[in-house]
Amino acid sequence: MPLKLRYLVRIVCLFVLIVAASILTASAEQDDLGMINGAVMDEVGGVLPGVTITAQNSSTGLVRSAVSGPNGAYTMRLPTGNYEVTASVPGFQAASSTVTVGSSPTLRDFTLEIAALAETVNVTRSDQALATVPNSVAIVGSDEIDFAQRKASMDEALRGIPGLLVQNRRNYGLSGGVGLSIRSPQPRFGLRGIAIVQDGIPITTADGTTEPSNIDLGSVRRAEVIRGPNSVLYGNSAGGVISLFTEIDQTRRFTARPDIQFGSNGYNRQ
Repeated sequence: MPLKLRYLVRIVCLFVLIVAASILTASAEQDDLGMINGAVMDEVGGVLPGVTITAQNSSTGLVRSAVSGPNGAYTMRLPTGNYEVTASVPGFQAASSTVTVGSSPTLRDFTLEIAALAETVNVTRSDQALATVPNSVAIVGSDEIDFAQRKASMDEALRGIPGLLVQNRRNYGLSGGVGLSIRSPQPRFGLRGIAIVQDGIPITTADGTTEPSNIDLGSVRRAEVIRGPNSVLYGNSAGGVISLFTEIDQTRRFTARPDIQFGSNGYNRQ
């Protein structure tokens, strides 16, 4: 036999052996593979397509995944072993199960419950200079409230604010005699159309009326007057908002100051 032909025969025999070994190895691997199949449903028994099924081998860490079809069914071929199988889809609570994959097919169905609606809102608050506030806001500080004021009624501290009409009719049987309006006609009766808030607590009642005599100006350290459409954020009848902030000076000792007033026509007050 010629030398070249002998080499050719050896190469062909080697190729046949390699192919046969590959076939035997693939066959052995096929024998080591198992199958997981099943269906995914919701709480009322409806099928759930598009559910991601993830299987992780607890020993080797091997991870395989599949997606349930239009009828909710899924199929996975895996090497034999123990797996942690999880079914998950947005809007439902994930479900997990431990499955042992063997030579015969393993059936494992999943029932997913609707996930509870949960929303997280983060609100931050920071100080801002009045000149940079994109709203129509006026601020009355403690110095303006205390200076040369008797603190008998709100009209003393709120006079001179643009857009705020202040009247004191001295009729203490009608809203304490004080009339306030922001960019609107003065109401004929009572104090309406303005929301008054003290330390974040509304003083204005649900029907939109306010009793200004309930406000102690002696403890008010700052008053903010909000005009314009942003005042509707404070609720009913908020044509404008007067927000009061109280503060008690802990460093001052308790003192009692008598107040005696005299006037014409026999006026006196203690």
